[in-house]
Amino acid sequence: MRRESQIRHKLKQVIFRHRKKYVESGLSRRPENCEHNRVVSLPVHTGNRATIRICDYADDEHENDVVCDSTMGGERQAQKCPYFGCCNTPDTLKDEFSNKLGLGAAETQAGVIAKEYPDIIALMWVLGNGKQNGDVPSDSESNILAFFGSEDIDTGQVSDEPLLDQEPE
Repeated sequence: MRRESQIRHKLKQVIFRHRKKYVESGLSRRPENCEHNRVVSLPVHTGNRATIRICDYADDEHENDVVCDSTMGGERQAQKCPYFGCCNTPDTLKDEFSNKLGLGAAETQAGVIAKEYPDIIALMWVLGNGKQNGDVPSDSESNILAFFGSEDIDTGQVSDEPLLDQEPE
């Protein structure tokens, strides 16, 4: 049986790894991360597609209306593109990630977190079920940002309810 402090430490590590991967993905040279890339609606669904991404770069000398979509070789094109400009910053990506986990201003349900980050919700559930005999958690115990030493930030509530009503067999 693991101690609560060990589980909290593991949760901190898992959240850090997921946040790092999210930030790296958001800063990579991919069509959807370019400030000049936009989505265009197709007039007729083609190959089960209703939209496609194009490069919308234009200046006084050059206009670049070409298809730049990840599903159509856009990854290689974005790697070599001289007009690529990342539309994300590390801080905005960290804020987005925090909001996805319900750590920001908006509340997030446990099912939403569990769909994308099942390991995080499992550890949060274990910590939530660790309270026995009707113990009332203090504010620092119920605030997930307490793991990061930011207890003064309002995080909203993340449900501690288990995802399944039945016990595993």
